Amino acid sequence: MEFFASCPEGFEDALANELKGLGLPQVRKLKGRVAFGGGGADGERACLWSRLASRIHVVVGRFACIDAEDLYAGARAIAWEDILANGATIAVTARGTTPDLRNTHFSALRVKDALCDRLLETTGARPTVDTERPAAHIALALRGERATITLDLSGEALFRRLPREATHGAGAHVLRPDYAALALVQAGWDAACRDTSEDAGPLALIDASCAGGGIVLEAASILLDRAPGLARESWGFFGWGEHDESVWIDLLNEANGRAAAASERAGKIIASDIDPAHVSFAQRIV
Repeated sequence: MEFFASCPEGFEDALANELKGLGLPQVRKLKGRVAFGGGGADGERACLWSRLASRIHVVVGRFACIDAEDLYAGARAIAWEDILANGATIAVTARGTTPDLRNTHFSALRVKDALCDRLLETTGARPTVDTERPAAHIALALRGERATITLDLSGEALFRRLPREATHGAGAHVLRPDYAALALVQAGWDAACRDTSEDAGPLALIDASCAGGGIVLEAASILLDRAPGLARESWGFFGWGEHDESVWIDLLNEANGRAAAASERAGKIIASDIDPAHVSFAQRIV
């Protein structure tokens, strides 16, 4: 299978290194994303463990596409009956244009029609469209004379992992977790936390302008080897036909085991700020 992890521009080098560190094969940097290969468990591992990716997609189809007829035929040729879980609700979005496909809403509608027609033919039932909270989010990208269709395995964006208190009526700005994670990678904190050699010195991190505590919170999660997606209950891959619940449980058990093993890890994180209210807020968030 072919996957890609989307990210803000400038994250590509660090994200590629992170995915390699997760043991994912065929990692390749692109602009605003990093591609990798593997099986279903690899895609779900990336969802669970990536601190730097915004979303994880699996490519389900690529084909030549100039006009609406090409788009419909290419999308209908995809084996949606195997790609989507039985009964999964769907939503389709599109980006990019061609000279004959200039309206992204129309392009998304053509993919949705092709998908529904294929499932009606192969399974006898059309899927339900749910644009608010779909079990399966399908994304079309048009570039040049090529169409790429992917399934978003993340569901909600991976960086949406702050505690509720940090996003509802926050008393201070809390740095987005993926940006906090990149700062910590560049500072060497993650590498220091992984260093278990006898020569490794005591772990200590000082954040002299902690604001809402975003870096402190991410640093503590890294120190405790806690998978960033461990507390999430809803995933886009729940609507994926390749999803194997037993494999996912194994991934969760592995992550819980790593967190338990690191629970007594020694380390010191010192946070300060010119505004005492920010320090107090960061304490509550952590």
